[in-house]
Amino acid sequence: MGTVSSAEKAAAARAAGCIETIDYRTHDFVEEVKAMTGGEGVAAVFDSVGQDTFVKSLESLRPRGALVAFGKASGNPPAIDPFLLAPKGLYVTWPIRPVYTARRVDRERSADELFEAIAGGILDVGPSRIYALDDIVAAHRDLEGRKVIGAAVIRP
Repeated sequence: MGTVSSAEKAAAARAAGCIETIDYRTHDFVEEVKAMTGGEGVAAVFDSVGQDTFVKSLESLRPRGALVAFGKASGNPPAIDPFLLAPKGLYVTWPIRPVYTARRVDRERSADELFEAIAGGILDVGPSRIYALDDIVAAHRDLEGRKVIGAAVIRP
């Protein structure tokens, strides 16, 4: 299941394999997640939104669940008191590539896995939007307005 901020992003998420989508701007996704999981919550949340979803992502987790934050499209997530994690024994991490690929062997393995996923059709890394250089202002507005799903390319 995934949270989205628009009907277009819901369609893109479903096309990528997401079975359920919840528009977090119009629905209480914590309640919907709890309903879908029989009140249990989910084992993990991968949150790229940040400020708008971070706290509710924590609330969506089951005991001993993990929140993997990896973006802040809506702004920085709020600072949290680590003792707020204690009642359910939650984990929070913000993985960054240099930590996971510090050794050459790790970089090579990571690159191999990435290219295998692309070649196998698991990942589609093609740009979702292509802009002419003359449309650079529109491209920036779309990116800032979170209207772009996936990569944007500027062509000279």
